Amino acid sequence: MLRHAYHSLMDRPIPDLSDLRFGKSACRKHLLCPIHEKCVRVNGELLSHSYYWHYDPRPEGAMEDIFLRERVVLKLKKIDQILRTLGLRLLIQEGFRPLPVQRFVQEVSVLNGLRKEYPNLGKAELEEKVKMFAASMNGDLQSSPTPHFTGGAADLTIVYASGEQVDMGKGGGLYNTAFPDALEKIDHGDFEHARRFRRLLFWLALWQEMIVNPTEWWHISYGDQMWAWATKAPYAIYGVAEHFE
Repeated sequence: MLRHAYHSLMDRPIPDLSDLRFGKSACRKHLLCPIHEKCVRVNGELLSHSYYWHYDPRPEGAMEDIFLRERVVLKLKKIDQILRTLGLRLLIQEGFRPLPVQRFVQEVSVLNGLRKEYPNLGKAELEEKVKMFAASMNGDLQSSPTPHFTGGAADLTIVYASGEQVDMGKGGGLYNTAFPDALEKIDHGDFEHARRFRRLLFWLALWQEMIVNPTEWWHISYGDQMWAWATKAPYAIYGVAEHFE
């Protein structure tokens, strides 16, 4: 196992993403001009382990198979090819997310996780935190779909070739250090390893013209409204995913 895997991108700090976080709520107002592109099964193409299929209790609508847009899978494969040269792999944990699962994320899993990590937060503060980590289902989901509902967003992590997960900094608290650039601001040797791997993931995503959610280091997307807003593309190309293969 290559515990000391190295790539020059690990030396390149992630920039301050505060401006993107501040304006993130506006991304789903971005123009959407959907193209016809199927979602394909990730299982067998990349390492995968469906997070909510294995969640206890398993939410309604959770799927063992993970689906992503065809172009997204091709981009992730290219990232995986680079990681393989370092004795690493991408592990895909979520792609297309049915609406019942999205509701569960918003009302149960993220809410409970935040309560555990921030036990002293009041109700209003907690609700604001939830908005940061779970896309709202309010409004017209045809013109403003949640990112995972488009099939253009993936939740993922890096693992060693053995399958063991790389330390990406969760020891500091999943939500407390969830921002991709959070570890850049922590001058603590315990996070050096995770900081370097977050940098690698961040810059490999940008190399493939994808974006990393400014509030979640594990969420990478292409083609959805967040991607279009963050990259200043004139419009998003992925609406609600409808075609699966």
